Amino acid sequence: ESFKNDYIEKYRIQPGKLFEITNGYDEDDFIDIEINNENKKFTFCYNGVVYIDRNPLVLLRIINGLVDEKKIESDSIQWNFNGSIEERWKIMLKKEDRYGIIKYNGYLSHHDSIQSAMNSDMLVLFGGVVGYTGKVFEYIRMGKPILGLVPSYNNSLNKLLNNTNTGKNFIYDDTENIKDFILEYYNSWKDNKYIFSANYTKIKKYDRAYTAHILADVFTKVLEG
Repeated sequence: ESFKNDYIEKYRIQPGKLFEITNGYDEDDFIDIEINNENKKFTFCYNGVVYIDRNPLVLLRIINGLVDEKKIESDSIQWNFNGSIEERWKIMLKKEDRYGIIKYNGYLSHHDSIQSAMNSDMLVLFGGVVGYTGKVFEYIRMGKPILGLVPSYNNSLNKLLNNTNTGKNFIYDDTENIKDFILEYYNSWKDNKYIFSANYTKIKKYDRAYTAHILADVFTKVLEG
């Protein structure tokens, strides 16, 4: 929506002549994924590249704080990184990972990265100030709560997570609300309760097969004048 509004304002395009079709996920990518919902540790997962303009220390410090406050047990939590991470962040995370919760898995095949994420308990998403990465569409399909972290308010990402009921997005310094979000799912995991309830009807609208039909309809309308 933010991109659409930017185009209307910048290029003075009539709203009725501008169609916005989002990125999406491929349902075929989720074929033959083996699911195990009995993790011995509450597992966070981040898939992809951690660029220099993202800040993974925010989450690590919050988790450390929860352990210090004895609200989370240090031996019952793990954070998987699947992909690449800037060396600067890796050095800083190593210094502050005093409970040894971080595990680097390096690059995985697309299938294995999806399987790893779907066998986790919470997905971590580092966003920017505007818009969102294509990865978020795979995330919302995975059926796991998404913890979004951004440097400042991101309305597009907020709307996507809220509309699909797949998680919440927080600015970096919203520490107490981030803690509450983590604890809600951590405690339900400890009690062996499943509280996540996504809106799969809305999620299916981001299946690329569905968005392709929308694009075809747009072409048809244009050709018909």
